[in-house]
Amino acid sequence: MRALTRPCLTFLLWLLCCLVFFGVDGGMRGRIVETAVFAATAATLWWFGDRSSVKERPI
Repeated sequence: MRALTRPCLTFLLWLLCCLVFFGVDGGMRGRIVETAVFAATAATLWWFGDRSSVKERPI
């Protein structure tokens, strides 16, 4: 369950971004989509940025 947190969070944030973009009409669309895209981008960068290689130190 723990291993699915980041992929699910990332997917749900991008899904939210798409739903807001196609579901909201009017002037608030830009502001809401801007915020949703920021959250989705941050989650995506966190997902790929945290995959650094771990080097073992000799004892």
